[in-house]
Amino acid sequence: MMMLMITCDGGCLTHMETPTEHGDKCSDIDRELELGWIHQGETDYCPNCAKKLAR
Repeated sequence: MMMLMITCDGGCLTHMETPTEHGDKCSDIDRELELGWIHQGETDYCPNCAKKLAR
């Protein structure tokens, strides 16, 4: 088990850590993210920036 640091790519520099196993896929990471975070490939958005994108 390792910790994965995810930083928001929306420019706000918000970040979070989530536990993950080596070789986990994006769908595995998505299940571990806090509510509201979006993980798409190599792009991540915190809940606030995700709301801005949805507008």
